[in-house]
Amino acid sequence: IAYQEKEPLFLSDSLYKNKDILAAITYINQHLTADLSLETVARALFMSPYSLSRTFKKETGVAFHAYVVKKRLLKSKEILRKTRSATATFEACGFNSYTHFLRCFKQEFQLTPKEFLQEISLSVLRILQGRNSKPLQSANHWLVKKELLLPFPDVR
Repeated sequence: IAYQEKEPLFLSDSLYKNKDILAAITYINQHLTADLSLETVARALFMSPYSLSRTFKKETGVAFHAYVVKKRLLKSKEILRKTRSATATFEACGFNSYTHFLRCFKQEFQLTPKEFLQEISLSVLRILQGRNSKPLQSANHWLVKKELLLPFPDVR
């Protein structure tokens, strides 16, 4: 069982036919950890920030900045699963401050990164509990990835 979260449809680059929006989404995907201000992306695409902002909102239904934050937050969940460290994750996802990352994460997912990691641990335990007839000790955490059981550090 692989824990791969599906991206919301509006984040998919295959959905849009407007070449400017496709270019913007491609740029965002390739530079997720860099400065992705509206001005920076517009300059890279040889567009005015105003034009990019209007076209982006019209085509996607989402404001440019909200799109970037959502992409970064989805990436952060992926990295959190691997590193199990919120402090290592926020920079790897392009957030400039840890507090901003925490605030955005909690607002988007209604969980802190630590609570998210605990939820993963509990989910895995429930899956393993269903596979085994013997009860599992809650202190033993396991990560299920591609049908392999790997040791999983305790989250506290």
